[in-house]
Amino acid sequence: FFFFFFFFKQKTAYEMLRSLVGSEMCIRDRAKELLNSLSQYNAQYKLQQASLTFIVSQLVTNKEKEQLQKVFIALDNDKDGKVSRQDLIRGFKSYFGDTYPAEDQISSIMAQIDIDNSGYIDLTEFVIATINKKNLLSKERLTAAFKLFDLDGSGSISADEVRCVLGDGAEIGKEQWDAVIREVDEDGDGEISVDEFMNMMKKLVRD
Repeated sequence: FFFFFFFFKQKTAYEMLRSLVGSEMCIRDRAKELLNSLSQYNAQYKLQQASLTFIVSQLVTNKEKEQLQKVFIALDNDKDGKVSRQDLIRGFKSYFGDTYPAEDQISSIMAQIDIDNSGYIDLTEFVIATINKKNLLSKERLTAAFKLFDLDGSGSISADEVRCVLGDGAEIGKEQWDAVIREVDEDGDGEISVDEFMNMMKKLVRD
């Protein structure tokens, strides 16, 4: 363990990516691709974000996350298991040079990806933002995510069910949970059907 820690500490982000991923061109292309994904990521709805978190943390295989994890490790300059704003700035500068996003844009990227508002991006948040959404959002995975919220098996998701799954003891009023439903309730019946849920998640691919 200490050997690997020392090994990582002695290498730059670029050198580390080269040793972990492969050829120079492959490294630069993959890192730039993932950093672009970070800047374009946009989960519009609370339920969408929660569903993505469930799918990535519970249903995605280690093989699917392998390359993403290697890039995350390379960006994590301090090797503390999280990517800071400075790590992100350093990564963009390293792979995009003078064309990297302005620092206020990077702050916006951090705000979008940092789901738990910790001030850092952890591995799950990084994978959520950078993984290929078209491959991620298979029918089987979306069905499993829907069932996570459909506690009574009725075929629709109510505000109370969302509160039970996401509430976690938080003191949030009924109106706020109703607002979560309204974000994606296309027919206005007060609940989210399977089709409405699927449409919400597929917007991640279309957008």
